[in-house]
Amino acid sequence: MEHHIIYKKDGVYAAFPQLDHLADGRLAASFSISFKRDHHVIGDWHVLASEDGGRTWSPSDDPAIPHNWPAQSTREYSDRFNDVLSDGTYLCAGSLGSEVWASR
Repeated sequence: MEHHIIYKKDGVYAAFPQLDHLADGRLAASFSISFKRDHHVIGDWHVLASEDGGRTWSPSDDPAIPHNWPAQSTREYSDRFNDVLSDGTYLCAGSLGSEVWASR
């Protein structure tokens, strides 16, 4: 197993990456960045793609990568589930905030 750093920048907090192996063989990684070491103060959303098994990574805005699907905020990008199912169906689900449900 090889290990590679795909994003590192002084003064930037890049936390909670999401990694997907896409149907076309590419890898996609996404994460939010912040200029404070605090995961509640979220800055921009970044998506990187690799076509060589993770050896090299490039920024991507390809809409075929679920991490790039539109969102209203960086927090929404970070907190939702998105995927292309095996039958080609696009699925994106998530929530912002919480709701208490009474037990039955």
